[in-house]
Amino acid sequence: GMELDGASSRERGGGLADRNKELSVRVDALMRQAKVASFKEICQQVGAKTARDVDIVLEELKRISLMVQGNWVERSGLTLKNRQAHARNYLLASFDQERRLERKKLIQVLKLDYETTTKLLSELGRPLGDGFWEFKKPTDTEFMKRYPTLTSKQAKSVSKK
Repeated sequence: GMELDGASSRERGGGLADRNKELSVRVDALMRQAKVASFKEICQQVGAKTARDVDIVLEELKRISLMVQGNWVERSGLTLKNRQAHARNYLLASFDQERRLERKKLIQVLKLDYETTTKLLSELGRPLGDGFWEFKKPTDTEFMKRYPTLTSKQAKSVSKK
């Protein structure tokens, strides 16, 4: 569609709808690129300043991301098809339950080859050596405490199906 540059929309008094759209688009782009980010990082990167901005960011995150360890992770279905998306969802649920996973076990459960499993893991975690991987970001307990209802809802949507 037509892109409005920030300045011109602001000079026109550019309505809240423009601001909403602008923030949503930024959140989308950021998550596509970052894959995993804390709420604080996301708000800083997209320039969310007011409480209203923060609400918009949250709404957009709920639409395109899942919460793992209090951090936000791009939903699997957005970039992956079928088997890999299921595998990645399983990894998200597993990382949400525990920070460290063993690749060998995952390969057995997921029935994917070593390369594919490693590729999925490296997007979400970092290798600890010895075939173990840890979730990329520290657990964001601050965010989880601040948004308990959202956290428990998200826990349900990320659980192993």
